[in-house]
Amino acid sequence: MIGAGDWKRGWTQAAIASVLLHATAVAALVWEPDFSAPPPVQPATPITLEISSISPDPGMTAPPVLTSVTAPEMLTDPQPENGSGGGVEQSFGGVLTPVQPDEGLTISGNMVTAALPNIAAGHGETAPPSGPTVPLETPENAPPADPRVVELFDLIRDRLTEPCLLALPALLGEDQIQLGVMAADDRQISGLMREIADQVQTQVQEHAVLLDNRQCPALVFARRDPGYPVPGLSIQLETQDIASGSDLRGRISGGTGLYTTLLLIDDNGTVHDLRPFMIGSASGSRFSIPVARLGEARDTHQLILAIASPSRPDAVSRHAGELAEDFFAALPRDTGDRPRVGVASVYVR
Repeated sequence: MIGAGDWKRGWTQAAIASVLLHATAVAALVWEPDFSAPPPVQPATPITLEISSISPDPGMTAPPVLTSVTAPEMLTDPQPENGSGGGVEQSFGGVLTPVQPDEGLTISGNMVTAALPNIAAGHGETAPPSGPTVPLETPENAPPADPRVVELFDLIRDRLTEPCLLALPALLGEDQIQLGVMAADDRQISGLMREIADQVQTQVQEHAVLLDNRQCPALVFARRDPGYPVPGLSIQLETQDIASGSDLRGRISGGTGLYTTLLLIDDNGTVHDLRPFMIGSASGSRFSIPVARLGEARDTHQLILAIASPSRPDAVSRHAGELAEDFFAALPRDTGDRPRVGVASVYVR
């Protein structure tokens, strides 16, 4: 009969579906599941992020940074905490390697310049001393210029044409004069001291600093300070002779209201901006620079310059890391003809 097979298959499928439905109902009555309960949470699989360490590029140079120091009584200032950490060693032009700045600062004298009168261009005329802690002196209370110092200043100014020579006189006590002489040729130093011995009646104590010829452009720039041989900025260091791996610490004063640039010119002639190591305060700028010497020791010193200007010189950012010859050829365009400069030196053993 037509349609009999389809009718039988339909009843068979309906019977199977009924059996499955009733079996499911019986299982639900026996099992009694809680359909409102949340599904079980699968345990999370931990994810591990692997980061490989990156070694610093040994050829990377640190951004080129000088800080002047105020009077020793400022030693009781609280030490600010430096948030920087890390132990990445940066190459310092192949000679000095600055490490991250350390906390703390201990101050003592570099050269005693505070006792010097500020001699103006007119010889024998005393100008008001610069610096935030020294009051301006009127003609009534200004002390007379020491004739011994005036004579020494005249002699030094007569040698401004020397290619690589800087002389910084200082009074030690009441009757002793110290003359710090920086030059790349020790014959220049001995020649100046002989001339001083012949022309100056008072005994002058020599403090000689030997530099590399590649550092000479920095000395030529420092002599542009209108107060030379009395520097416009005061730089005091904890010590001028440190061991490799020690901290070079000091302070710059005399640049109140101006931007202070701190530079280190190593004995390869490379100029480094030390701004990352400076901490500014109302009394001046402080710095702490851990340094390490790479290679064999040399007789030459590392030269430090502080420069006060109305704003940060663009040449510092553009030419940091270059040789002093190129750096100081560009710097006067930003600082003008009468920069306020401070000079110091350090020997790294």
